[in-house]
Amino acid sequence: MSDRPRNECRTDILAVVTAGQARPRKEIVRELKLAAKVHCPGTVVKALADLTTSGVLVNPRDKKGYRLAEWRRNKTSSLFG
Repeated sequence: MSDRPRNECRTDILAVVTAGQARPRKEIVRELKLAAKVHCPGTVVKALADLTTSGVLVNPRDKKGYRLAEWRRNKTSSLFG
């Protein structure tokens, strides 16, 4: 089986994420459908996992969703300092 569909999906996901703010998986799938970039949900999940593993995207446990790793985080004061 070819890796081409997943590569295309990665490219489409990056276009969605770089166009705005952090997005959860469901919003990414919806944005892809609205842009007529139809990928199977499993392909999207695997592409998101690939992009996260490679360090291109991050998905912290803050319930805000996937974002580019290079996006700055708001600096918050430490509880201990």
